[in-house]
Amino acid sequence: MSLLKRLLGQSTVPRAEAPKPSVYPAVASAPSVPKPSTDQVVSNALPVDPSSLFTLPANALLGIVGESYYSDAIKTLSRTGVRSPNALTVSSEVAEDVAKREPDRELLWFEAQLLPMPDNSYDSNAVAVVSAQGQVGYLPRASAAEYVRVFDWLTKLGYSGAICPAFVDADKGCVVVALSWASVCEPKVNAERRKRAWGAWQAGDDLEVTAVQLGFDSLSKLLAAARKHAKECGLEMPPTASELKRRGV
Repeated sequence: MSLLKRLLGQSTVPRAEAPKPSVYPAVASAPSVPKPSTDQVVSNALPVDPSSLFTLPANALLGIVGESYYSDAIKTLSRTGVRSPNALTVSSEVAEDVAKREPDRELLWFEAQLLPMPDNSYDSNAVAVVSAQGQVGYLPRASAAEYVRVFDWLTKLGYSGAICPAFVDADKGCVVVALSWASVCEPKVNAERRKRAWGAWQAGDDLEVTAVQLGFDSLSKLLAAARKHAKECGLEMPPTASELKRRGV
């Protein structure tokens, strides 16, 4: 049985009641996700400017939840989605592999915007999955909780959310995103934080303020991050917090 078939399952249980898949590679079934509240359905997330989104690693598959509440957008995607993930501006080896291994399935690819919804009354960790045609669902509740720190850092960095490849299985009417585990996403986001820390030092910004803005616990940690970025990229090395203190800065 193919990876995609294992992910989507062959159960005859109505989809609204069927267990949803967890992040692969285990591709294990997660407990059923509670039914979305009316607030979730009414306050649909709208697509944002893609330039305000951070591209997360996309080397795993994750089934989303709540598709039945967004059937109109999904039906439109089934008509407008592209047949190959190579046509998207975001790339993924996993997406390309799925398309190659499942040539007989009608998989329509699109760029999924992952938008945190901290004001969601049902779940403050909720992450909406949004297409150009509108919202199509949410990350599973348990999975969204795993990405809290990732999206918190992205918010501090000034991003509206993240972007990754996704597809609609036209036959099943379900949506799957290509998104790596949170433990894989965090290092990439941290690299961006280190880059911003170095840039703030180079620009002569108030580093105490910047440390708070970028989610660093202290000036020392911000400078350590900036120094690591400098070492990785062969750039001018910032001082340590102790060196700044000796200089009376």
